[in-house]
This record gives sequence, C-alpha cells and structure tokens, in this order.
Amino acid sequence: MICIERFARRMMGPGPDPSQPLELKRGRLWAWRGYLIEHDPPPIPVRAFDYAWWHADFDGAPNEVGEGPADDRHGHSATLELAKAAIDDQIEEDEG
Repeated sequence: MICIERFARRMMGPGPDPSQPLELKRGRLWAWRGYLIEHDPPPIPVRAFDYAWWHADFDGAPNEVGEGPADDRHGHSATLELAKAAIDDQIEEDEG
C-alpha cells in the first residue's frame, strides 16, 4: 500500500499551471487544490461523512485548547462536489 504522504507529494508536484485546480483520480482518492479527498463511507446510514478531505500537509489538530494553533484544514462532506466546495471555502478563508 502506498503511503498517503508520498502519494500526495507525487500528485501535488509541479504541474503545467499551478494556479489552476488539480484534479486527479486514483481509485477512491482525489487531489484538489493541495488537498486530498477520500471516498470511504462509514457503516452508518448518514451520508454526510462519505468524503473525508484534508490538506496534504495536515498534521492533525490539537485536541486540547491551548496546545498551539489548530490545523483546521480537514473535514467531511456528503459528495465529492461538496468536498471541493468546502475546500474552496477553506482556501478563501485562509487567504482572507
């Protein structure tokens, strides 16, 4: 099994135009604007968590308040399109 980190670095490498969103599909894993999106629906009837997404450099958000800055570049969405929209919103929020 390929390491997600190595996969992300290989997929996020320089492309023809870095300003354009990158969308690659390999099985159930997509790359989108520096983030990874995985389709791995949990065994529950709710579909809101079917797509998990996180930044390629995500190191995990701290669990306790006061442990440093929280890395909030992750989330869950019901569809691939909603995951991409949430990532776009996250990028806009981080830049703003």
